[in-house]
Amino acid sequence: MTAAALIKPGSVSRLRVLGREAVVGTGLLGLAVVLRFWAIGGRPGFEWDEPVYTNVGRHISELGTIQLTQPVGAFAQPYLFHPPFYFLLLGLWFRISGAGIAHARELAAGASIVVLGLLWGLLREQIGWRALVPVALVATDGWMIYENRVGWIENTMLVLGVAAVWTYARAVRSKSTRLYLVAGTLLGLTGIIKHVGLYLVGAVLVHWLVTRGSRRQHLALLGAVATVCIGYVVVMTLVYQDANGNWFLHDSTVQFERTLGHHERRGTVSSLSNVIGPIFDQYRIFYSTLAVFFAGVVLVGYRVVQAIATRSLARIQRHALLFSWAFASILVFGSIKLRFPHYVLMLLIPLYAYLAEEALEFARTSRRRWIVGAGVAVLLVANAVTYVQRFVSKNDNALGSAAAYVASNVPRSAIVVTEEPIGVLIPQRYCKLSETASCGRAARYVVLYRSHTQQPPTNASLEHKMAGARVLATFVGFKEQITIYRVRALGKGGT
Repeated sequence: MTAAALIKPGSVSRLRVLGREAVVGTGLLGLAVVLRFWAIGGRPGFEWDEPVYTNVGRHISELGTIQLTQPVGAFAQPYLFHPPFYFLLLGLWFRISGAGIAHARELAAGASIVVLGLLWGLLREQIGWRALVPVALVATDGWMIYENRVGWIENTMLVLGVAAVWTYARAVRSKSTRLYLVAGTLLGLTGIIKHVGLYLVGAVLVHWLVTRGSRRQHLALLGAVATVCIGYVVVMTLVYQDANGNWFLHDSTVQFERTLGHHERRGTVSSLSNVIGPIFDQYRIFYSTLAVFFAGVVLVGYRVVQAIATRSLARIQRHALLFSWAFASILVFGSIKLRFPHYVLMLLIPLYAYLAEEALEFARTSRRRWIVGAGVAVLLVANAVTYVQRFVSKNDNALGSAAAYVASNVPRSAIVVTEEPIGVLIPQRYCKLSETASCGRAARYVVLYRSHTQQPPTNASLEHKMAGARVLATFVGFKEQITIYRVRALGKGGT
């Protein structure tokens, strides 16, 4: 008997289906690579955090120290406003690839492809081959591409985050305490890459509340999360204690206060106008993103109201995992005061997944399948239009252009009063806007950054300094305007 005869006809058919699925999925990942890596160095223009993160990574790669280029009057200190692990990885990557914003973006984009692969694996176990639908939408979504092409920490953090959710899903099915512990460890590691990653613990808690099962295993998972996080805090507290104080506790406290709204948090979405203004301005081109975001929030809210009205969780329990992920994301990021636009990245993934699962359940009849199919097609076409409008047709880099102008047209010996992301990009020494009274009196140049969510800080010394200022150059980006001024020096009295 031949080997072929031993293979059952049904097995051959299944292998063919799996083969086609693998080809389509691999093709989607390949498309995602092209969409994210093409012209990644300057499209989109440099984002606010990128110069700072790149500067820290360069210090690690060249000097082995986790610090930032300091402004005039400041002394060298560790940069611990975020956990150090991303920067250590970035420093290692810089030693391999070279040190620059474009290289940091390559690391972020590469991590986003890994996230897509993990999402495919997770959703395939939930909805089978149809997982290719939400993966295709996430892979081509304009805002996802935008964020994946920027060197934000969240891109790397979500590798562990999605792996943790997938492991948790397997743990729930198998009731394996070992898998619960692995999931808890991964969740803890996600939180110590960037603290906002702990929102995924909220997803686990919501799922536990909805399903009401495996109490002992869930407690083991939470214990693993706590062990990782407490161990991190203890080690960091001991390592970064010196004669000048505890840098870790100081920087962590600042970030915690910003999250609660008790500390300055410029650049965050803090009011309704911060949302509506950009949506009807530059962000209106993200058609699918806006549609999916609002549809997802409405559907999650409807399911919650439905459960309360019927006093039953049955409808939610059909899609318990993805509902819990989406609901926790909305709840956490809607509650904290530290809301940056790029945090939408962490909401879109579960919203796409949950909407896809609900839509596939809705498509029980031929007519409904046509409706869902048409909706998916519209979203994919809209994503293509967004990509052309944002990345192909638009080539702006206000931060990079402003820094290049200062480097070429301002004397190297000059002190420039500006924001930290601009100060670490230029060769001249810089003074923070908030420190104008102490270190910027003699400065003759000021560079100001303005956007919908961020305006220069208000202080009397800066206002005096800007009196009679002469505009040297203005650079307009996708969402920001950066203006370079020639100003007068201040006297001892600040005038």
